[in-house]
Amino acid sequence: MPYIPKRGHALLIPSGTASSPDQKHLFVVITERCSANRHLLVNVTTIKDGVHFDPACIIEIGEHDFIMARSYVVYRLARTDHTDHLSRMVDGWTFHRKNDVSETLLTRICDGVLNSEFIRRSDRDYFRQATGRRSKFQTEILLRVLKKQNNRVELPILGRVACVPPAIIAKGNTHVESCIFNPKKKSIISDL
Repeated sequence: MPYIPKRGHALLIPSGTASSPDQKHLFVVITERCSANRHLLVNVTTIKDGVHFDPACIIEIGEHDFIMARSYVVYRLARTDHTDHLSRMVDGWTFHRKNDVSETLLTRICDGVLNSEFIRRSDRDYFRQATGRRSKFQTEILLRVLKKQNNRVELPILGRVACVPPAIIAKGNTHVESCIFNPKKKSIISDL
């Protein structure tokens, strides 16, 4: 039976260099398959003394059976892979399937996508579109601004302007960060 990637799967993927060609890193699939048949994966690596690391998601020993030292998620190396490519690599024994990450750890990893300062904007946008999630910080800011400005939002943080009722945002029913407000028509002109 061919491998079918799912959110929460852990894969050991070759990531060696010329000096250490057999090196492999743990990658976690953090989205389900999208309409383009792609998944977002993030890399986990060991924290080394004296080397700067992204603190958005630190994984302690024992949180996953493959983690043997204190580690972190390297969001700057996040990547999207096609479902068929992942299937071929696992079925061909190039990528090795490891035990799935726990739901608690997966939630922390996904929260880190929204909070990391190092993830590429395109990867963060892909994650938001695939999952419909935004950070708690963004939701709090939106609610505060909406209450103060009679439902008209102007958010330089997100680089967008939108007009949305607070109740919709509080329920998480809309992606306000992807809305564009047209000041001449006083309406939302696009909602991705």
